Amino acid sequence: MTDNIIRVRILAVNAATVQIVPVDDIRDCKRCAEGNGCGGRPWFRGFKRGQAITLANTANWHSGDSAELHLSSTGLNLSAALTYGLPLLVFLVALACTQTWHESRQLLAAITAVLVTPILTRPLRHRIITRCLRLERTGGSTALPCRYSKPSG
Repeated sequence: MTDNIIRVRILAVNAATVQIVPVDDIRDCKRCAEGNGCGGRPWFRGFKRGQAITLANTANWHSGDSAELHLSSTGLNLSAALTYGLPLLVFLVALACTQTWHESRQLLAAITAVLVTPILTRPLRHRIITRCLRLERTGGSTALPCRYSKPSG
C-alpha cells in the first residue's frame, strides 16, 4: 500500500506541537484553491481552506521548513468507511428495526440515525486519521500533482 502525500510548510513550532499548512502549489488547481478538492488528494479537506492544522512535534522542526504529510492508505480507507459506509449501514439497520412503524416515522428515524452517526463517530475518525499521519522531511517527493492543475509553460 502506498501513502497519500501532501507537501506542507511548517508555520509554527513549539516543544509539543507543529502547525502546518499545504504548500501553495495547490492554488494552481481551481477546485483545490476553493477548498473543494479535485479528487487527486481526497483527504486534503482537513485543511479547511488553507487553515493550519496542528500535529505532535516528533522531530526537530523549524518554522519555514518544507515537509511531506503522509496518510496511510489504511487510515484513509478506515476514515472513508466511517464517513460513508457506516451511515449507510445505520440507515439500513434503522429501516429494518422500524419495519412495524408507520412509513413516515420509519423514514424519520432512519434519516435521524444517518445525521447523528457522523457526529458520534467524529472523535473516532479524528483519532484514526491522527494515528495514520506521518510528517516527514521532503526528499524527492513522490506526491502526485493536482489532477486539474494549470498546464505549465
